[in-house]
Amino acid sequence: MTHGISEQQWLDYLDQQLDSGERARVELHLAGCVECREFHSRISRTVKSLQEMGVEMRHGFPLDDEQLHISLAKVLARVLDAEARRDGLSQADIEERLNHLEDCLALMCGSWTAVNALRVAARNSIHDSLGQLTEDNWPVFLKRLTSIASVFCGDSGAKLVWEYGKL
Repeated sequence: MTHGISEQQWLDYLDQQLDSGERARVELHLAGCVECREFHSRISRTVKSLQEMGVEMRHGFPLDDEQLHISLAKVLARVLDAEARRDGLSQADIEERLNHLEDCLALMCGSWTAVNALRVAARNSIHDSLGQLTEDNWPVFLKRLTSIASVFCGDSGAKLVWEYGKL
């Protein structure tokens, strides 16, 4: 769903980086397109929530602004990708989600802990391994992973994992 507006222009619009002409074009489109207006509203809420969690996390984790920016960009890319697909998750999509979740967790609690958190969450979900996760058992896995993340990363980290995983 781009309607003549590129993914980069959407991201630049959200970051308030468009020049006045491009910004006016996007706003004119938003005024007339309910689908894009709803999409913009969801993305704006996600960005706001992630920014608020980022501020909270800065106080608890030694992440610099560049690392947080990269993580937020990845989340926004996942939102845009999910909006574009709306079909269902293939095994490749699930593996990609797992990689993104591992990256997110590794920033907060280290690579070793991230890998083990994913394994434990899978073991405690319907199936016994990460390779057996499907779209059907993903919510159970994500709920367990979020619980694990709350122990290692606190409530803000768990919220970030939840948002990152449900996209």
